[in-house]
Amino acid sequence: SSDSEEVQAEWVKYTKKVDKKMEEALRTTVKKSLQELSRALNGDSKTEVTPIFNVMVVLEKNNKVELRPTTQELFNMIHSVSRELITVIMTVPRLVEQKEPEEGRPAPPPLPSFYDTISNDEDTTL
Repeated sequence: SSDSEEVQAEWVKYTKKVDKKMEEALRTTVKKSLQELSRALNGDSKTEVTPIFNVMVVLEKNNKVELRPTTQELFNMIHSVSRELITVIMTVPRLVEQKEPEEGRPAPPPLPSFYDTISNDEDTTL
């Protein structure tokens, strides 16, 4: 590029800063989305639990009571929705480009994706 090294260094610094802000924004979005799902399921001090599932109680011919969908099916559905809230960020690319290694030096390891970083953060996802 024809820009001076100083301009290039400032650009790298700026993109790192924006990349970090993007990561923080995505982390906050995922966390708030999961908290809203939890609030919808469990209620909180300000809101009561509102029924969001329709579960049928079925009395089978052998006098056995069955729930439809089953508790396990409900759990699986909630778990799936929770994972989808996180996997949506897989499509957001990092903004920082990996620097080319200097002659004779090994390439640095690639930056983890936003998804890899955020999905492994227990404070955000639990």
